[in-house]
Amino acid sequence: MKLIKPLLEILALSALLAACGKPVPALPWRSGTPGRRPVVYSQGASDTQVVIANSSPESGPFAPYTVPLNAGIRAYLKMVNSSGGIDGRFIRFNHHLDDEGDPALGREALRTMVEDEKVFAIVGHFYSTVVAATVEDIKRYGIPAVDFVSSISELYATGAQTNADGYNLFPVQPVFQTEGRLMMGYAAGVFKAKTIGVIYTDDIAGKNMFRGIIEQAATLKRLRVAARQVPAAGADAPGIKTQDALSAAVRSLKLEEPDFIIICSLQYTLPDIIRELAVQELRRDCITSFTSTSLSVSDAVLPLIGGDFDVYGLGWINMHDTQSINVFGRWIEPEYASTATAMYGWIAAHFFCEGLRRIEGEDITWENYMAAMEKGPISIPFGGSCDYSGGNRWGTQEMNLQRAIPADDNFPSGWEEVSSMNSITALLGRSR
Repeated sequence: MKLIKPLLEILALSALLAACGKPVPALPWRSGTPGRRPVVYSQGASDTQVVIANSSPESGPFAPYTVPLNAGIRAYLKMVNSSGGIDGRFIRFNHHLDDEGDPALGREALRTMVEDEKVFAIVGHFYSTVVAATVEDIKRYGIPAVDFVSSISELYATGAQTNADGYNLFPVQPVFQTEGRLMMGYAAGVFKAKTIGVIYTDDIAGKNMFRGIIEQAATLKRLRVAARQVPAAGADAPGIKTQDALSAAVRSLKLEEPDFIIICSLQYTLPDIIRELAVQELRRDCITSFTSTSLSVSDAVLPLIGGDFDVYGLGWINMHDTQSINVFGRWIEPEYASTATAMYGWIAAHFFCEGLRRIEGEDITWENYMAAMEKGPISIPFGGSCDYSGGNRWGTQEMNLQRAIPADDNFPSGWEEVSSMNSITALLGRSR
C-alpha cells in the first residue's frame, strides 16, 4: 500500500492537469529506476556518461596545433565533470592519435570511433584534408559532428533538412563562404565602398570566399563588384607564370577604379598580392581572411604598404573577453593559456555541452540532440555566436575587424582590433 498510494496520487495529478488543459510536468526518468519509463539512448550515451571523440595527429608538423586543441577540449570537460557532469552524466573524451593528417587514416579512425567504439558525437574534427575526406561518411552515419578545425565549403549549408544536406554538421569557426559574406558586409557597411575590387585565388579557399561575396552582393543595391582570379602561391615551380598572372590581374583591376579591395586568399599568397598592389600603385584599403591575421603576415605586408594604405583582416576570437579568458585560464594547463588553438578546443567542447544541456531530462538521442542545437543561438566563448536554426550551417556569423600594425608588447600578434564582433545584419543595417 505504501508504494501504491503515491503512484495513485501521481496519476490523479496527471489526470487533473490534463483535464485543465495544462501540460504534465516532465520527470527525470532513469533507465534503472523501477516503475519509470526507461530513457532512450543513442550509441555512446548511458545513465552515467556520454562519450565523444576525435582523431588528429599529435606528433610531427601538426603537433603545435593539435596538442593544444585537445588540451582545450579536456580542460572544458574537466570543468564540467568536476561539478557532476550534465544531468548527472559525465562527458568522456576519446582521442585517437596520429591520423597524420592523412585522409585514408582519418577515414579509418572515423570508422573505428563510430562503428567499433560507438561514440555519441565527433567533436573538434581536425584538418581540412581529413575533414573533406570524411564529411560524406559523417553525413552517412548521421552522427552529430560539432566544430571543425576547417573552413571548407562542404560544411556550409542553408536550410539543411536531412543529414545528406549537412543537418548533422555543426561548424563553429568561420566557413569560407560566411567569411566572404562578412567581408562584403564590412566593405559596404563600414567602409561605404561603392565599387568593390575582389582578388581571389584559384584554390578552394579563394573560390569559396568569392562565392560568399557574390551571394551577399546579390542582396545589395547601388554597388559594383569587379573581380579578378589569380593563382595561389606555389601554383607553378618557377613562379614566373604565377607572377605574370598576378600582375595582369592587378593591372586589369586598376582600370575598374575600385575604392576598396577584398582579398580572398590564404596567408601564403597574401603578401604577393599586397606587393603587386603597391608596385602598381593601386593603393586602396583592403580586407582579407582571418587565416591571415598572424604575426608572420603583418611582418611581411607592413614594409610593402609603407603607410600608404591599410590591410585589415577578420577575426573570430575576442581577446578582450576577460570573463571567458579568466574561466579558461583557471582550467587550462599553463603552457597552453595563451594558445589560440587551445581556445578552439575549449569552444568545441563548450558547443557540444550546450547541446547536451538543452536536452536535460529528455531522451539522449541523436535526433533530440540535433534538434536542440537548432533551438537558438549559442554564444562562442571569446567570440560572437552561431545560430543553427532553420538548418543553417554557416559557422560563426559574427566577426571583428583587425588592422595590421607593427608588433609590440600590447599587440604581439601584429594586429589590433578596430571593430568589435559584428553580424552581417548589424554591418549592413538591414535584414539578410
